[in-house]
Amino acid sequence: TFQPFLDPNREQSSSVPIAAGRRPSGPPPRPPFPPSTPSASPSSLRPSSARKGSTAMAEEAGRRRRAAVVVLGDIGRSPRMQYHSLSLANQAGMEVDIVANGGSDPHLSLRENPSIHIHEMKSVQLSGISKISGALALLLKAAIQFIMLIWFLCFKIPRPDVFIVQNPPSVPTLAAVKLVSWLRGAKFIVDWHNFGYTLLGLSHGRSHVIVKVYFWFEKHFGRMADGAFCVTKAMQHELAQNWGIKATVLYDHSPEFFRPASLTEKHEVSICCLFFLRYLRYCKNSICSLNT
Repeated sequence: TFQPFLDPNREQSSSVPIAAGRRPSGPPPRPPFPPSTPSASPSSLRPSSARKGSTAMAEEAGRRRRAAVVVLGDIGRSPRMQYHSLSLANQAGMEVDIVANGGSDPHLSLRENPSIHIHEMKSVQLSGISKISGALALLLKAAIQFIMLIWFLCFKIPRPDVFIVQNPPSVPTLAAVKLVSWLRGAKFIVDWHNFGYTLLGLSHGRSHVIVKVYFWFEKHFGRMADGAFCVTKAMQHELAQNWGIKATVLYDHSPEFFRPASLTEKHEVSICCLFFLRYLRYCKNSICSLNT
């Protein structure tokens, strides 16, 4: 005789009649529940890409913000960019990398600030080629400076959140910084001190082809910036009306190391001026005696 038998270790729908007293054929029945295993943590249940993304976000949140100040010139002769660096380090709490040419030393407060790091580039001198062809010397100098800027901004400094570049000079600074800001995912801000093409026109004339190319270059890459500063309202109006650039007027304020002279310092300056005037009078009398 046969009687229905339901295997308690199998689902209801998979039960079949088995003869009494016979051992069922096939693989042994599975237990009703899988063996207990330690519960997995929620983080281990996330996909690996999500874990990597959350880790990167946590590292990004804990990373101190960073700015790169770019000056294709002597940083010691650019007080405005020195003020920017001090403000970013002391007031905004950012790490600041200054990429500039060597020359005169910047102020002591920059050199002693642990949040400010100065990276000096070598100045490019092509005096021999300039005697043969001035235009060729300008092109070669711009190409060499472009390569140097790319090297320093991409490989010599950590990735910044923002690039602040001084203009002028425009060639090749604006193009190099724009390219690097796109490659490294940073903002690109131009601080307009003057118009580079007008300064070049003083020596070559406004109608020279080099001045016209320089004007197009400066305007084209200047409009590609994510933000802009300028020094006067007149320049702000010029940039907005004729260049299509919205700039914020940022006036220069004296830093903390500028202060009224003390009484001792005034006395020393007065003595130096007095000796200098006496020296000029002595030179004048000596020349007059020689003529007579």
